[in-house]
Amino acid sequence: MPVTLTWRVGQPPSRYRLVNKFLLTWLVTLPAYGQGNAPLVQTNFVEAAPNFRKVNGKLYNTSRSVLWQDYKGDILNVDTNGMLLSTFTEKPVYQAASTSVPIIGPRKETLGYRQEVTKVQVDTKKVDGPKCFLRNYPNALPGQTITFRAMRAGTSSYSGSVIDVLDCGVPNVAAVVTTNRPSKPVQSGNKVATPK
Repeated sequence: MPVTLTWRVGQPPSRYRLVNKFLLTWLVTLPAYGQGNAPLVQTNFVEAAPNFRKVNGKLYNTSRSVLWQDYKGDILNVDTNGMLLSTFTEKPVYQAASTSVPIIGPRKETLGYRQEVTKVQVDTKKVDGPKCFLRNYPNALPGQTITFRAMRAGTSSYSGSVIDVLDCGVPNVAAVVTTNRPSKPVQSGNKVATPK
């Protein structure tokens, strides 16, 4: 890459001006240099499907792995590397209800009605579960109730007791490298050279 340095007649070039001129010329000609025969390599980072998550460097498909489960919990405390939460499950609450069912005779006529007792869900009851520490869950505040999918990643000590550590994982990001290398074979002498 040719670099031309110029200065005014009668004024000696200062070291500062020469360095600036060289850098400016280099920065202007560098993009043009990549437009010629030299290959230009570009790297893009692409996030894979949201159900592919990494935990401790291993890649998991959260929708197919038996290690991943759905949880619900109330956030107790948020820390820099995760949050403490109290998990819970919801159990249905049923109530007896009676309905009138017609009694059908042999000639398809209604002979009367009988009462049939069935159970109907009227509410859900919150059953507290164990406390746990959750990692890699985005944007949470204390007091929130969250639903999440995570896997057990170990145990930790909290207030003198051992609690489970759950991990939601981090997204799987892949690097996609592209180049402007010519796709047609290049003629060189008697042989045809194909780009690698």
